[in-house]
Amino acid sequence: EIGRRLAADHPHAALIIDGFSVLHDAEQPLPAEHARLIAAEGQAAASIGAALAGLLPVVSLVGRPLLEAVIFARIADCYFAHQGSLQHKIGWLGDCPGLVHANRLVLTTPLLWEAALEVRPAQHAPVYLDPTLVRDVPGAARVANNRWLDDLDNYELDATDAYAALSPLLRRAAEGHRRRGETAPTERQ
Repeated sequence: EIGRRLAADHPHAALIIDGFSVLHDAEQPLPAEHARLIAAEGQAAASIGAALAGLLPVVSLVGRPLLEAVIFARIADCYFAHQGSLQHKIGWLGDCPGLVHANRLVLTTPLLWEAALEVRPAQHAPVYLDPTLVRDVPGAARVANNRWLDDLDNYELDATDAYAALSPLLRRAAEGHRRRGETAPTERQ
């Protein structure tokens, strides 16, 4: 739904799907768990691309070298990413506004994300989705003795509400292009 709305409102936009990245010069085969994650994410990205075929160009960076993700982060106009390393790639290495989604625990516990607001103070600070727009869903598998993954929970969000929160960021990105005399990929013609 978000991709369809993006295509309708910003017909020159493209959707870039980032995910699990690999080293650019890795010579060893990927660990089996990494290969499984990449396959699953790649399948999800392919499904999204198929659903948006003819509406919006979709580029998948899943399983691609980290360097490519960094390059795309530098040229992106806006992002919609979950809290964590995916958001950090574009939010810390790029310079564009973004909307971050997560489960209610993360969204209501600033200690879990406040540091992201200060990593690059001169840049656009991420906007965090209103936690009232998220519904936690039971069933997330906990990772024993892993302090970095103790806040993971499955969740759902309403696509209409999420797009409404993302829209002002997209409009500001298009306005920035116009001020610089550029044709914005997100600009309606």
